[in-house]
Amino acid sequence: MAEKSNPQNDPLERKSEWVNHLLEDVQQDAFSGDERDVSGEVSLVDQHEADIANVVYEREQEETMRQVLQRDAAQIEDARKRRAEGTYGICVDCGRPIPPARLKAMPEATRCVECQRRREEARAGPAHPDF
Repeated sequence: MAEKSNPQNDPLERKSEWVNHLLEDVQQDAFSGDERDVSGEVSLVDQHEADIANVVYEREQEETMRQVLQRDAAQIEDARKRRAEGTYGICVDCGRPIPPARLKAMPEATRCVECQRRREEARAGPAHPDF
């Protein structure tokens, strides 16, 4: 069995703790009550449509944050698997080592900066000719 890394010395474990903490907070706060609980009103009858819309907007933001944090948690778990397999820190596209500075900043990275840039440019498509 692999020894658990010390989060203080391991950027991947530090990020995992941070993401899990944020995810717990978002899950505790999100959908914690109906509009009356969130707004502090006794009844929805006298609620203005804008107040209700604000509650819906806040819940949409919380749901988006939850989805982003869940994606981050999945990427961290994938990085842990790569570490166990001995492929952590190796670019999945070019096979070269991912620089330590990148792994420190983004420990779940699967690509070196150059390959990630190419991937993002390909996804963005060609620049519009008017720009």
